[in-house]
Amino acid sequence: MAFAGLLFPILGYFFIALWGLLGLLKVAVTILTHPFTALKKTTREIPPACLLDPALGSHEYVTANGLKFHCVCAGDTSKPLMLLLHGFPEFWFSWRHQLKAFSKDYHVVAVDMRSEVFVIKVLYSIVTQKKFVVCKCGVERNPVISVATNSIWGYGDSDKPDGVASYTLDKLGKDIADLIPALGYSACVLVGHDWGGAVAWRVADTNPELIDKLVIMNCPHLSIMGQELTNGWGQLLKSWYIFMFQVPWLPEFTIGLHDYRNFNAIFRGRKAGVKNRDQFPAEVVEAYKYSFSRPGGLTGPINYIRAIYKTRSFLFPRTRKTIDIPTLLLAFSKDYHVVAVDMRRVTQRYPELVDRHIVLNCPHGRFEI
Repeated sequence: MAFAGLLFPILGYFFIALWGLLGLLKVAVTILTHPFTALKKTTREIPPACLLDPALGSHEYVTANGLKFHCVCAGDTSKPLMLLLHGFPEFWFSWRHQLKAFSKDYHVVAVDMRSEVFVIKVLYSIVTQKKFVVCKCGVERNPVISVATNSIWGYGDSDKPDGVASYTLDKLGKDIADLIPALGYSACVLVGHDWGGAVAWRVADTNPELIDKLVIMNCPHLSIMGQELTNGWGQLLKSWYIFMFQVPWLPEFTIGLHDYRNFNAIFRGRKAGVKNRDQFPAEVVEAYKYSFSRPGGLTGPINYIRAIYKTRSFLFPRTRKTIDIPTLLLAFSKDYHVVAVDMRRVTQRYPELVDRHIVLNCPHGRFEI
């Protein structure tokens, strides 16, 4: 505890300064060596066709915790709810395979977490003149989107409040705890990947009655994450981006260089990208570039990570003694950001609840399942 309370913040500021300087150096070198292309941006006014696929589900939005959340829904509403929480840098489209795969047995809802820039089916609505489907809770919305009101809302059509303080884990967990009844359900199968997994853990801690089953992909419980960060170098080094993202504006600017070329590395690169690149063709990468190139499209998502660090919620998590929920934990052997021992410790902490599986030769998860 003494290390976590004193030495870690000091070490944290050192890493922030280090990664900030390295980031500035990288930006300077990139601009100097590629002066005509580094700052080039493509105006993306038309979404890729893959985002307009009606087979993925209906686009709806729901008010919860005082905010508007964009959701893509598939499957009969009479069936149990499966709620999908994406990670960073992702949005509802990350769950495109699961929306199709589980809609036979569940009412599957992929939600855009607060702040991410989502892509609503604007062109589909304009071309077909069809109205957006009213969700079962009857939330108001504009029935038809016209060219004049072709807007992109925000981690999707979800609201994006200002400031890092709006993205604490408590507030994110409250979003989901309020969203479940707003969708018309008393409980759900909650599925979280990456930072969406952190939010899912928080809901399980604070509102276990809302979860029938819990599925976590590559995200240790924050209490375990805190132990790894403070007890050794392995997870600390893999979490370099947490420190780099504390620097104002620099992460957004860096990710946007070369017309958001970093998304190619994130999803198709040799280190952090998916193993099976057929799952991520060029059109799919372009969907992410289209989404996150919207004004403010990166600041909100990065504020998730800024808030996690600033509140030290991974060092001193407020957690229940036990989580009495059947839990499936998926870890990925080639993950670029999470040490595998984290997952084993979760199993040791909740041996009677956690069914743990290691997916071999998989960098970061869900895209290849």
